[in-house]
Amino acid sequence: AGDLMEKPGWIRMSIHPTTTNEEIQYVCESIRAMAQNHTEWALDYKYNPLSNEFIHTDAKPGSLDMVKQWFVL
Repeated sequence: AGDLMEKPGWIRMSIHPTTTNEEIQYVCESIRAMAQNHTEWALDYKYNPLSNEFIHTDAKPGSLDMVKQWFVL
């Protein structure tokens, strides 16, 4: 797949009818914060081009495996 670090990304977000205005406001504020702080926050992550993953610089060995296990059925 090559180095995808510069590839722009996107997300798909579904808003359920039961989502509150406060929850939507929180999401919008989070997107704004990401747009305003992405350069500074990016310094907290290392990019692995082999796995195309960003790993937090404070990540403990094995923590990624622990998180992946949360989603195993």
